[in-house]
Amino acid sequence: AGANQGFVNAAAAVLDPGDVAVVFAPYYVSHVAAIKMLSAEAVAVPCVPPPAGRWTPDWSALGAALAEHGARVKLVVVTNPGNPTGAVWSRAEVARVISMARAASPGVWAVIDTAYRDFVHEDIGEASDSGCGGGEVVAGYSDGVIELQTMSKSFGMAGWRVGFMVYPPRLRAALEAIQDTIPTHASRPSQLVAAAVLRGGFQHAWLADRAAEILAARDAAWRNLAPFAAPSDPGNSGSDVGRPRGGFYVMVAVPGAA
Repeated sequence: AGANQGFVNAAAAVLDPGDVAVVFAPYYVSHVAAIKMLSAEAVAVPCVPPPAGRWTPDWSALGAALAEHGARVKLVVVTNPGNPTGAVWSRAEVARVISMARAASPGVWAVIDTAYRDFVHEDIGEASDSGCGGGEVVAGYSDGVIELQTMSKSFGMAGWRVGFMVYPPRLRAALEAIQDTIPTHASRPSQLVAAAVLRGGFQHAWLADRAAEILAARDAAWRNLAPFAAPSDPGNSGSDVGRPRGGFYVMVAVPGAA
């Protein structure tokens, strides 16, 4: 019943009470709520904000968190593109997160929430491909990677509650037991509409038009918000420091806020 339910299912399948799940701040609040509901501990690792960074991980902080919690870390959560930052992490960055986590806790799982994967607006520089897709992002790690996707963002179906996930076969029994216990399934009409969308042959044109609309809205918002994005940079007005590279969010500092 949507990617939110998919995350609950995935977290319930791999976390026990007292386990640690690493999230990256600013994070999607529903992920942390699900982790806490399962009596696990959410450990927030900060991302580096503009102008020093582009909301990518603080690698030193990630290393420190992994060293502190060690084998208790059973899950790392990556939302790419980011909600609420609009950041897009490269394949190399996503793979580095998983590699560091595996070094600290060999059995760790990774959930990659790619709800906004169809809205990557521009090249991110060090890699021509973004890290917005599970197994193909992290070659060699796919057995421990769960990818979440939804019909809500790409196809405007938020109220229909249809999502899907890609996961290793060894997790199937646990996921099916959780799914059958909590929502059972998405409604039949929702499933039929989603199947028609995916089989209809028009989705690429639809996505291209929608992505263009969102990009235009982002550019319009950025023209007005850029002066606040990095107030410590006197030459920032009109620059691309902090400009979101994906999704449909713009995150800037509120003037006067601590």
